[in-house]
Amino acid sequence: MNCKEAKQISIVGYLQGIGISPDNISNQKAWYKSPLRSEESPSFKVDMVKNLWYDHASGKGGNIIDLIEQLHRTSIVGALQILSGATIAPVSLSFPQQKDPSATFEVTKIQELQNRAIIAYLKSRGISFDTASIYLQEAYWKIVNSSTGEIKKYFGIAFQNDQGGLELNFGLAGKSIKMSSSPKWVTTIPGSTTNLNIFEGFFDFLSFLRFSKIRKSQDTNIILNSVSNLSKIIDDLSAYERISLYLDNDNAGEEATKRIMVKYPQAQNISSRLYPGFNDFNDFLTNHK
Repeated sequence: MNCKEAKQISIVGYLQGIGISPDNISNQKAWYKSPLRSEESPSFKVDMVKNLWYDHASGKGGNIIDLIEQLHRTSIVGALQILSGATIAPVSLSFPQQKDPSATFEVTKIQELQNRAIIAYLKSRGISFDTASIYLQEAYWKIVNSSTGEIKKYFGIAFQNDQGGLELNFGLAGKSIKMSSSPKWVTTIPGSTTNLNIFEGFFDFLSFLRFSKIRKSQDTNIILNSVSNLSKIIDDLSAYERISLYLDNDNAGEEATKRIMVKYPQAQNISSRLYPGFNDFNDFLTNHK
């Protein structure tokens, strides 16, 4: 690798690859707590258009080679060697909010959890790697605009449903970005034939495990992956003697809870008792003292 090639590497992508995510992003500028020293407030800026960094506290800045020299206290030659073997995370800031009819979606790779940026994001949501690695994978995907040929690459958490579809999620700049691949369905984690827990999303299920101080549940657990999936399984719950509901404390969650409780008298609304005032189990977990 030469200097010209190295300068094409995204600074944000390199930092994500070593587990450093931005505190916030605004106007194509990513702000970090400086990786060059310890600090409480982010003063390290990356211009994502120019692919240049500037550390306001020290007054130093430059391209990615300059950054590697500072980070690893090495020479240009050493920096090029480091970049040649570095893990560069795919980066995109324009996550799609709705499906574009001119775009095609393709998952390019699925593997065990190992990306440090993803692991750090899980930790920020109160989920340990030991528990997450049992149920989650990491995925890499791309969206190709068939009209322009533009390719956007993404990576994040992958949670598989019962029919092989994926729930995809990653956090960027404090926001949780969600996508899914077809088919859209529920995820069942088998257990007791008499006791059933129902969750809206996989973060709620993982939060339940963390709150209960267990890695695996003895009960059967169904993660809806969307309350819209409830109609697909609601007629199949009659065999369970106890149904515990951990849905969101919002209109959609409350309507789904009411629908189940009307049909099954043995169902209990746990969310309204355990975390009233919080939107969901993960919101409760990350804010509960």
